[in-house]
Amino acid sequence: IILKIDSEEDLCSVLIQDANIPAARISSTDPSIGEKLYNLSAPRGIFSPNNIMIFEGIYTGQFPNGWSGYTIPAAPGSSGSAVINRRGEVVGMIDAVVIGFNQISLGPTRQSIISFLE
Repeated sequence: IILKIDSEEDLCSVLIQDANIPAARISSTDPSIGEKLYNLSAPRGIFSPNNIMIFEGIYTGQFPNGWSGYTIPAAPGSSGSAVINRRGEVVGMIDAVVIGFNQISLGPTRQSIISFLE
C-alpha cells in the first residue's frame, strides 16, 4: 500500500502488510566526506534469500542539486536501497546511477529522507 510519494526527491513510503521486518535506524549525523559506506541491493535482479549483495563505496559529498554522491556501484534494481554506515544506520539511499560509469551513484540526503518520513 503506497502511503506517501515525493516526486521531487524521488521517495516513496509503502506499507507491506504482514511483513515481519524490523525498522532501520536513521543516523543522527550525516556521513563525512571520504567515509566508507555500504549498500545492500539487488542490481539487475541479482539476489537470493541466502546471498544478499553487499557493496561498499565512499561518500563524496553533496551535489549542487542537493543529492548525495557515492562511489557505490549500482545498476537498475539498486534504486530505493539504503546506504548505511558501519554502525548499520541509514545515511542515504541509492536513487540513480551514472550511465556508462556505474561506480557513481546518487540519492537524496539523510535530511531529505528524515523530512519525508516526518
